[in-house]
Amino acid sequence: FGRFFLDATVDWSDRDSVVGYVVGYCRMLAGDQRTFDEEYVRALVRHEVERARDFAARRNHDLLTDGESPSAPLSSITAPTLVIHGGADPMFPFEHGQALAHEIPDASLIRLDGAGHGIDPEDRDTIAAAIIDHTAAADPAGRG
Repeated sequence: FGRFFLDATVDWSDRDSVVGYVVGYCRMLAGDQRTFDEEYVRALVRHEVERARDFAARRNHDLLTDGESPSAPLSSITAPTLVIHGGADPMFPFEHGQALAHEIPDASLIRLDGAGHGIDPEDRDTIAAAIIDHTAAADPAGRG
C-alpha cells in the first residue's frame, strides 16, 4: 500500500486525475481473488467525484497519527454488533475481523469469501440479508 501512495500522483483539481487515482486505489483494495470491474468502478467513482464539494477531504483520516486510539476499549461496546469482513482483504486480513469480533462482546462475524476491502456488488444480497437478520434479532430495549 505504501508503494501505491509513494508512486501515485494525483492533481486534486483535475477530475480525470482524481478518478484515475481512486480507481487504482479501488483495484488494489479489491484484492486478487475476484474480477475487478473497472468500468463499473470508474462510473461509480466519477459520480462520487462529481457530486463532492471537496473530494480531497476524503483523505483527512490519513492525517491521524498511529499513536491515537479510541478512548474506550472495544469490550465496552454494548450495542449489538455485526462485523462483515472480506476473506481476501489485502489491507486488513480476515484475522483482523476475527480479532475485532472477539473483542466486542457477543459480536457476530460474517466472512465474505474472496472479497477484498470494499463492497463488491456480488456481495450486496448477502450483506443486506445479514444486516436484516442482525437488526431483526436486536432487542430495542437493550442488547441482543
